[in-house]
Amino acid sequence: MLNDFIHKQEIEIILLQEVTHTDFELIRGYTAHLNVGTNKRGTAILTREQTTLTNIMRLPSCRGMAASYQGIWLVNL
Repeated sequence: MLNDFIHKQEIEIILLQEVTHTDFELIRGYTAHLNVGTNKRGTAILTREQTTLTNIMRLPSCRGMAASYQGIWLVNL
């Protein structure tokens, strides 16, 4: 369902919370930047493959992450 939604809406960047698995290979054409801890919960940022994030930072608690995209900070808490 997520795969269909992302492609239908042509989303460039999506911030996900309460991520419970790391299997994002099924979402073709996107790169997953993950912050999932040993408790199997965390956050993720999915980007189109041609979209480049820089300065990716992850909270040790796995409950948040941030990245820079074209000079704009994206924060996922």
